[in-house]
Amino acid sequence: MEKEVARRTEQLEQLMLTDPLTGVGNRRMLIKRLEEEVVRAQRYQRPLTVAFFDIDHFKNINDTYGHSSGDMVLSRVAESLKSGLRDCDLLGRFGGEEFVVLLPETTMDKASKVAERMRADIEHMRLPQITRSITASVGLAELQDNESGEDLLERSDRALYRAKADGRNCCCVDEI
Repeated sequence: MEKEVARRTEQLEQLMLTDPLTGVGNRRMLIKRLEEEVVRAQRYQRPLTVAFFDIDHFKNINDTYGHSSGDMVLSRVAESLKSGLRDCDLLGRFGGEEFVVLLPETTMDKASKVAERMRADIEHMRLPQITRSITASVGLAELQDNESGEDLLERSDRALYRAKADGRNCCCVDEI
């Protein structure tokens, strides 16, 4: 009986930390893991970079093609993003059409290349019911000394807004 209780507890914990639509980590999991990675990166003086992805003109996709098509776009983008990650990386759905990727042991130089490849993969996705390209804007930030996870996310979000202002479908880096 104890094994069954432990198994069900583990299932419940997994449900609490997973986005039901995309199957990737949800915001709760993302924040929990970000805090753990920040502590580890600062303790061992190792790099940690965050990439904040936002699907461009997502509201227009929902309005034009319907919410079921929008849901499929979210699922396919999550699959595309996940396929470009290592086992130690984490993909989480931050909310709506936003995804965050944690890249431990990754400098900004390497993370920029990874994010650009992932952005291009999204742009080249083709979905039969969507007649236009799906694109995403990306903001990146690398952890600084004595910075919190919240501050790191805020800086990557700021870089994302710059990418949107620069015309979308591009990657921008927040450099302190």
